[in-house]
Amino acid sequence: MEEVLSRLLNKRLSEGRILPFSHPVNALRITHFLYADDVVVFVNGSTSSIRCLMRVLKDMSAGQGRGPVNFDKSVIFFSKHLTYRRTRELLMDTGFSEGQFSFTYLGAPIVDGRLKIRHFMLLLERVEKKLTGWKSRLLSQGCRLILLRRVFSSLPIHLLCDSDA
Repeated sequence: MEEVLSRLLNKRLSEGRILPFSHPVNALRITHFLYADDVVVFVNGSTSSIRCLMRVLKDMSAGQGRGPVNFDKSVIFFSKHLTYRRTRELLMDTGFSEGQFSFTYLGAPIVDGRLKIRHFMLLLERVEKKLTGWKSRLLSQGCRLILLRRVFSSLPIHLLCDSDA
């Protein structure tokens, strides 16, 4: 079912019926994340994009009986560049509640703007806690340093491994 939703979103994006959100030049274009029954979609705030997205979500819900989308639990996040009036219109059109940046999705920080060290503090604390446990007692100081370097160098790959879905 998630694959059907993913294909529908990708199709609407390739057709230009849903416009992607603006992002830095040469940055990886992320359109959506799917994990289990969670969906995070990144789209432009234009009326046509939002209406098309809502049609896709409602069609998926109608086609599945119980539906993958719980509109009561759905949240929408806005760019800081969107006007107050436009955010109110989008909230009315979607029926979603408004979320606030920054938030964490599957351990990865999601922010409006540039990632800063403070956004990774929770993740760093979790890694530190793991290393101070039984594993760290089995490793020398040099091995711990090598392990930390390997873990931190692979974080970008880990955080974006499913971005092509």
